[in-house]
Amino acid sequence: MAFIHNKDVGFNRNQVITINHTDALGEQAKTFKNELLQISGVQDATMSGFLPVNYNRNNNAYFTSPALDPNSGMSMQSWTVDENYISTLGIQILQGRDFSAQFLTDSTGIIIIAGIAEIAAGSIAMGLGGYLAGKTEQDHYNSEVKREYYEVENLRHKEVEETKEFFANIGLSEELQNRATEEIAQDKKQWVDFMMKYELGLDKPDPKRATKSALNIGISYIVGGLIPLSPYFFVTQPVEGLKISAIVTLVCLFVFGWFKSKMTGVNVWGGALRVMLIGAAAASAAFGVAKLFEG
Repeated sequence: MAFIHNKDVGFNRNQVITINHTDALGEQAKTFKNELLQISGVQDATMSGFLPVNYNRNNNAYFTSPALDPNSGMSMQSWTVDENYISTLGIQILQGRDFSAQFLTDSTGIIIIAGIAEIAAGSIAMGLGGYLAGKTEQDHYNSEVKREYYEVENLRHKEVEETKEFFANIGLSEELQNRATEEIAQDKKQWVDFMMKYELGLDKPDPKRATKSALNIGISYIVGGLIPLSPYFFVTQPVEGLKISAIVTLVCLFVFGWFKSKMTGVNVWGGALRVMLIGAAAASAAFGVAKLFEG
């Protein structure tokens, strides 16, 4: 009896009071637990379907492992508990981690998974947006080219007047206007190209621009997303990852702003600081909105 009484069963059984059949409370179990916590002297409370070594219970799992004796295995039991079970009973965890009310969000794993998913979705969406913008520009240019060819062939007098008007606006005499218009009107393609550029202000877009735009935007989005996400690959606590991520991101924004300002000829320190502060403000706004919806 002394052996059983003093045996370390892996949890603190002193000053532990058990209340049986709480499963009958159903949805009111959590309310009952909160009421128990209001009682003076109650330090913690937990809901579970079983207590270790409380009474006989059949093993419901059996497995073997290469690390164990190949001729023997290990039995285990499982039962439903809440997030306070291990801490309330003082159970010692040899390996693994404890439960928590935010079990799915209190580790960096879910942050990494969600971050990668967002980067993938965002890069595809932004890349497609860039591709569609490039295609729309090409389609608009081709549509205007067709319209100009129609006017050159069917409304020649109108196009002649518009061409002479352009030359008049740049200061040519009426004689030079007529000569220049006659000269350019001899080549239909040259005339259409001239009207596209100087009447409509449209330059012929690069036929590969849509694809290049999609790739540039998509890759930029991926790189920009991996920078704040990368610290979470090397830490286990989300708060620690957030601190490192904020520092790394701000440094990268400052460096990007510095090079951008140097290339555009503005004050490099002011430009770098401005880019960093704008990025910090955007990140803070997003974090604030998330906390607002979190309640």
